[in-house]
Formats: sequence, structure tokens, C-alpha cells
Amino acid sequence: MSISAVCSWISCFCCYQSDTDQYGPLKNDPSPADYSSCQVSEIPISMPRLSTETLELLTPFLGQYDAREDQLGSQGLYVSPDGSYAYNHASSLPSSYFKIQKGLPFAINMDRGGVVCRKNGSLAACIADGVSGAGYFSAYVAHMIADYFLQQFATHSLPFTEDMEKNSHIALKLFADCTNHVHARTPGKLHGASTALLVECMPTENTKYLVKAIALGDSAVFHINTAERTSTQLNKINRKCDEEGKPIRKDSGGCIHSNGKIYLHENICAAYTYAEESDYLVLVTDGFLDNVKDGRVNELIALVAFHPFFDKFFELLMRLRKRWDYTSELPSIEQLYQFISDNSLEEIRDFPRPTAEQITTRLATYVKIVTTYYRPEKLHSDDAPKPDDYMIITISPGVAL
Repeated sequence: MSISAVCSWISCFCCYQSDTDQYGPLKNDPSPADYSSCQVSEIPISMPRLSTETLELLTPFLGQYDAREDQLGSQGLYVSPDGSYAYNHASSLPSSYFKIQKGLPFAINMDRGGVVCRKNGSLAACIADGVSGAGYFSAYVAHMIADYFLQQFATHSLPFTEDMEKNSHIALKLFADCTNHVHARTPGKLHGASTALLVECMPTENTKYLVKAIALGDSAVFHINTAERTSTQLNKINRKCDEEGKPIRKDSGGCIHSNGKIYLHENICAAYTYAEESDYLVLVTDGFLDNVKDGRVNELIALVAFHPFFDKFFELLMRLRKRWDYTSELPSIEQLYQFISDNSLEEIRDFPRPTAEQITTRLATYVKIVTTYYRPEKLHSDDAPKPDDYMIITISPGVAL
């Protein structure tokens, strides 16, 4: 869909809301819905580094010795000074994959994202997954998308109301503005595409925050309720399905193209819920999601995020007994419980509230456990590990001022 057609297009999108009656009605936000003319924020944004200042100097193909290698690759774990958020920018793909199958001179992490802490102490985060089939420039597209949304929402808020149809049109307008921004900055010789997901937390009353999210593609945001020790996915991912009705792993479910078009715009989602200040929001790309068996991702996150078993050194965990064939299949939730029980003196019980760093690190450790010894010939199976780039962001709704 071209951007010129976006504003005249009318339809129903995926819209979700939680049971919010106990908190009263959702109030209108006075912020304007048009962010296309917003000024660049002076509020610091934390995200993996990737310079987009001289895009006109980029070439369609990467050279063997490229000064951008350190920025295009994975940049590891970052934890905010106050501990209110953390993210892990990593990949489970071997460097040989990029050279042999993609013809690239070095490893590239297509996933990008970051966090901004607003002046009122609330946090916003964005995650974007560059579509690898569109070329290395997709990493730049993902970075520009994340930077754009974080710049805008450093000083503004999603103007959601209880009218979910209106919220979906707000989301569409925001994605259209972002697409225009990326298109205007992209030199004609380059092409890329990326998914996008934005979540923001706004204080309401007492210790409660209103959480609002918009999404397009196969990334997801989860609300972790620390009191109930549960995880709830806020957005729905709509991938194309095969003849058996199973979602196709390779389908992104929708993305923004640098040529000014939005692929599968009908899959744009708008969602809101409420969270306590002790809760967390976790954003992940498909490099995490595709490595969860049978789609039981809420159960898996609730298990891994709260259990200190996954704080152990990765090398130690890989030496421990496992009851699944980790070279060719993903573990079920039951097998993970058994893995913990077989190798830990600690019972599965209520552990202390984890930090943002612990949640991020534990989820990343899980990805490494299930993808490290995969067999490439098994990748066609839905139960097989899927090595990929991944980014995991964990934020508290707000910070103490």
C-alpha cells in the first residue's frame, strides 16, 4: 500500500484491550495525532549505535573491509544506570551463514531498537526487525524506524481513547508518517524493509501506568505481572499460513519499506492495558519468538523470567542433562521444567522479583541454549530451532524522579 492511499483507506485493524473496568475509563490524551512535523527531542535515547548521517555514501553492496562492521554487528547487553531497563542485542547465527548463504563479508544484526526515559519518569521503547531478504540496508531502515518513534514519543504520547477503531487509525497514521520519514531519508539506490513495534507507559494514578502499543510485523510486547507472575502478549502477530493452516516462519506479517510503502497494512495493531510500577514490559523480535515450541510463549516467558536457574553460566547449562534432542528440536514447557528439576537443588517456587537485567539476560540465555547446537537440515521443521538475530528489551513502566 502506498502512503498516498493510507489516509483515505478505511478498515478494521487488530485492536486489543485488557479488562480495564477496575481502573475507570481511558482518558483522552491531549497530544496531537500528527507527529510528522515534530522537532528532534533533546532527551537522551539509548539504542545500539548505527550512524545514519551519511546514507548517500552507502553502496548497494558491502565491501570486505568496511568500517561499519562494528555498528552493523551485534552490540551485546546494555543496562541503564538506574536499572529501570535493559536490552540485549545479539544473534545466534554463525558468521559462516552470512558469508556462504547471504554473500556478506561479515555478520550483520538486522534487529534494532531502544528506550527513552521521558521527563515525567515514564519509559517508552521501540523494537524493529530488518527484513533480511531486502538486503543489509534493512538494518538501517530498522534503526531509522526505532529512532523516529523514540524521538517523537520522548515528548509526546499516543492519543488513544476507548474508541478502538479510532486508535487503529491513529496507529495507521503514525506508521504512515514513519514510512514517509524513512522514504525521504533513503537514497534511491538503496532498498530495505523492517517490522516495527512501539510501547509507551504513562502514569495515571497511585502506582498504575497506562501501557499503549502499536505494532506491525512479527515482533511482540509482553506485560509481565510480577505480583501474579504471569506474562501476557499485548499484540497479535498475523503471518501468512501454509496449506495446513500453520503460520509461515519466514513471513514477517507486515513491514515498512524504504520505497514508501507499507506491506500488509491491515495487520497493524493498536493495544492498551494497565500495569503496576512493579511490573515489566518485554519487547522481543522473532529471533526469540520462533524458538518457542507450540506457541506457548506466555508460559515460557513466565517460567524463564522469574527463575534464577537461567542465571547460571551458559557453558555450565550446556553441560547439564537435557531430555530433548537439542540438536534438532525445541523443548516443550514440560521438558524445560524437567531440565530445571534435574539440574537444580532449588524447587520451582516464588523467587524474588527479578530486575530488568535479569529478565533480559535469562531470556537471552534460553535462546542460546536452544539454538547453539542446531542442525541446519532441520530448519524446515516448526519444532526445530531457528538461529536468527534477536533483540530483547525489558523496561519498567517508569523510574523514580
